[in-house]
Amino acid sequence: MKNTVLFLSLLLFLSCKAQKNKIENFSNEKMVQDISHQDDINYFLSRIDIKKSINKKVFEGAMHLNIFTLSDPKSSSNKSIEEGTEVFYTSYLVSISPDGDYTKSKLYKIEGLVAPKILEIKEGNYPYFFIKVEYGNATERKTKSFKFEGVE
Repeated sequence: MKNTVLFLSLLLFLSCKAQKNKIENFSNEKMVQDISHQDDINYFLSRIDIKKSINKKVFEGAMHLNIFTLSDPKSSSNKSIEEGTEVFYTSYLVSISPDGDYTKSKLYKIEGLVAPKILEIKEGNYPYFFIKVEYGNATERKTKSFKFEGVE
C-alpha cells in the first residue's frame, strides 16, 4: 500500500512531453495541483501494465528500483509515423529509492520505445547504474544503455 501511495504521489510530477529515447527526470519538479496534472496521473495509471513491472535491489540493497511498463501513445504525438502503419510506443517509469525510503526517491521516464525489452540492469560506480534496452520493429532492432543516477 505504501508503494502505491508513493507511486501515485510521484506521478503528480509527470508531464507528457514527446521526446525520442530520452530519459526525463521528474524528481525535482514542483507539484502543481491542477486539472491537467490530475489528467496525467489518470493517463499513466490507466496505461501501466503491472504484470510487466520489475522490482530489483542494486548496490547490495542500498537502492530499490521499481520499473513500470506503460503503453504510451502520447509519446508519439511529435514523431513521424508512416501512414497506414500501426506503431505502439511504450515508456518505462523508473522509481529509485534508498533502502525502500520513499522520502528521497527519484522518478524517471524513458519514452519513445517500440516493443522494448529490458536486457540488463547493471551497476556502475555508485550511485550510477545502467538499464540496457532492446527496442524497435522486428527488422530494425536497436540496443541502447540508459544511465541513471540513484539516490545517496
